[in-house]
Amino acid sequence: MIRELFGKAPQIDSNAWVSEAAYVAGDVQISEGASIWPGVTIRADTATVYIGPNVSIQDNAVIHNGEFDLVIEKGSIIGHASVIHCKRIGSSVFIGNNSTILDEVEINDEAYIHSGSVVPPSTIIPTKTEFAGVPAKEVGKVTADLSEILKSMVVESQKLAEKYKKAGL
Repeated sequence: MIRELFGKAPQIDSNAWVSEAAYVAGDVQISEGASIWPGVTIRADTATVYIGPNVSIQDNAVIHNGEFDLVIEKGSIIGHASVIHCKRIGSSVFIGNNSTILDEVEINDEAYIHSGSVVPPSTIIPTKTEFAGVPAKEVGKVTADLSEILKSMVVESQKLAEKYKKAGL
């Protein structure tokens, strides 16, 4: 369901795929190649939510901004049932399933947030670092092998989204 909210309607690139079972409302911009899976809620009622090219937001994730714009840059994956309420997620970031990213967090490029992690407010996550836990803390660096796996996951998500789009789902 795509809805205008407070006079702002979502802007969705024709080459993106948004599931008919997703809820997208307000000042949301969804870029080319992005995929928004069933059960996702993206609500931008106070500032803009920008979803970059080839971003995959998987089933039942919730994306909502506070008083700041929320930017998710190209090629990032937001795992199933994650809650995103931050300022910025850089390019090629992986957010594991059931993670919570809280207010004013900034995640730099190619970071990896392990499933079930809770990233506390105002945390800045450096480029190519792994974070895990409650509260999330740095647990390592993203290796070249892990980086390649994450890039292949983005490609696979795009292929699957294209199949769903062609099937009219």
